Amino acid sequence: MNDWLDATLKARPVDDDGFADRVIAIGRAQDRTRLLLRLLLGVLALGVVAAAVGGFALHTIERVAGTDRLFGTFATPAMREEAFVRDWQRLAGHPALQRSHGGEAADARLAPIARRLDDQVAGRPCRRSPLADDCDTAFLIGMAHFSHIEVLPAHVSTTTWGTIVRGHLARAAAVDGATFAAAVDDAHAFARMLLAHRGNAAGLFAGITHEIEQARASGRDTGGAAPLFSTADADRLAELWWEGPVFLGAEASPATRALVADSPSVIACGARRDAPRTLETAIAFATDDAHRALLQRVADDADGCAAREPLPVKTALCETPDGAACAIYVATLQLPGVRGLFLPLLSPPPRHWEVKE
Repeated sequence: MNDWLDATLKARPVDDDGFADRVIAIGRAQDRTRLLLRLLLGVLALGVVAAAVGGFALHTIERVAGTDRLFGTFATPAMREEAFVRDWQRLAGHPALQRSHGGEAADARLAPIARRLDDQVAGRPCRRSPLADDCDTAFLIGMAHFSHIEVLPAHVSTTTWGTIVRGHLARAAAVDGATFAAAVDDAHAFARMLLAHRGNAAGLFAGITHEIEQARASGRDTGGAAPLFSTADADRLAELWWEGPVFLGAEASPATRALVADSPSVIACGARRDAPRTLETAIAFATDDAHRALLQRVADDADGCAAREPLPVKTALCETPDGAACAIYVATLQLPGVRGLFLPLLSPPPRHWEVKE
């Protein structure tokens, strides 16, 4: 009997026209859909977290290092050159920055003045804020009548000059508006002349702007004195001064090179002063005669700028720069294959330069 019952109840295939297979396929498809949705949601969540972390990191870098340093870190050489050209055209052509080109104007001789300041600087009266009464700033009166500084004492830092200028303006503001306006004109002229020697002298413009704003805030008569540059623009002027010689180099476009070479601005003194010591190297690695001639023209043009201090070649082969061994050494460096190894050294730098004394 059990055999009969087992045979009766034995499962037999039922023809359902594929219905069961379709149900199973639908279930599997739903499982795949749910899995894909979970993966998609996971990726989106990770993206949101990554964006939040990245944004926080960039915001932190901007706050700590500044937007300019962030730009300099991630910008391509083409972007740096574009930013340089844009800011050069906007700032360098300011009438107050025109460098002198000889003529009848007198030269300011600061060496005797600096000797008188030595004792003051040693005793720190010209570094205090506000300035001590025994800090003499009278030499700044009439600076607007000078064309350039003939001799700039190297031992007096730009920071000290800036402190003296701001103290001079603060004292003038306490007199009357006409005195203050004249002092501002003299301070602007002094800052322009100092830029012929030092790129960080652009910071004086920021100090002058601050003193004008301070005088206005205190209700003093400014005599119509107006700032020439904002603090941000003064900082950018210092960067342009230092970037000028590099954007004369091999990887800059001919138009950018000409912009620096033909500029009548005192900011172009950076290329003539050649503080980064790139001009001689750029001449050696010039890719064509036109570029080499432009660089040589800049090297020979110190009109309105401090004299350039060439960097002497100091190698075992070039103890005598005019010797045959040195000539062979320089010629070897200019070979196309060798030159390519050195060209990256002449590429435009990050937008932000650390300006030092």
